[in-house]
Amino acid sequence: MSERKETNRLSFGEEEGKVWVIIKSGREKQGRVVVLLYVVFILLCSALISDISEDEEFITIILPLVVVGLLTMLVLFRFFGWYFFGRELFTIDGNSLSYSLKFGNHITTTQKHKYKRLSVRVDRIKHNEQELMGRLVFLETTHKGGVSVEVLHSTFIAKREHLLAFISFYENHKTKRAVITQFAKEISLN
Repeated sequence: MSERKETNRLSFGEEEGKVWVIIKSGREKQGRVVVLLYVVFILLCSALISDISEDEEFITIILPLVVVGLLTMLVLFRFFGWYFFGRELFTIDGNSLSYSLKFGNHITTTQKHKYKRLSVRVDRIKHNEQELMGRLVFLETTHKGGVSVEVLHSTFIAKREHLLAFISFYENHKTKRAVITQFAKEISLN
């Protein structure tokens, strides 16, 4: 059974016993505008140069412009991809945590780590007059009653209420999983 909840910057759910959360940059619309303006600027520059110059000069002027434009896009791709279209994906399967990033169409290699006791909390980052913003922090407790150590945190921030909704969802999932595991143990003993 899969379950899914979504807001403008945060989506989370459960699939095949795994809990996942995606935190988005929330700037996709601005990113599309910036990319569109960049393309229009390059097209206008090439159109102006083609009107001014003759055919042979056009190639000698437009070629460096195109090369500089492409190099600029390649250098700034990671920044623009992350800032405008970036997403973080966290997947929790039992006590293992997987993490990957998405920059537009590019997805990084998933990193997976196992922990003894994994928990999640929200750190308050920014307080606007309208809303409280925060980030997810994943913690590991080495033993009961021990000190929790931060193992990973989200880069993007989201509304605190949405992050708390995810934590509540995750805690409910852990409780259900513990009940099912206990029930399976009792059945196997009989």
